[in-house]
Amino acid sequence: MGATANPPLDRVAERRHAVALARHYREAEGMSIAQIAERLGRAPATIKGYFYDPTAEKARAVTARHVGVCRGCGPATRGRYKTTARRSAASDRMRGQPIARPQRSAP
Repeated sequence: MGATANPPLDRVAERRHAVALARHYREAEGMSIAQIAERLGRAPATIKGYFYDPTAEKARAVTARHVGVCRGCGPATRGRYKTTARRSAASDRMRGQPIARPQRSAP
């Protein structure tokens, strides 16, 4: 059959499984973050994220806060995972505009 019907659900299930494994390794086997990361094939920061935000609800809340309108120029901004609202608005504002380059002065 090959392809799955709903890939986002697979990502949720995969995260839940990885969180459960990380908790087991930490609590039952007493492994360090680095050891768990090596065992699961993920970065240590990802493992720390599993303990801080196991369901990814906090990350989704941050993304939702980033949706809005740029206060500087008015276009809509998109919520992006792990970016600041200011960076999102700035990148949206600059899309399609030529880059201003400083002119060289004559020597």
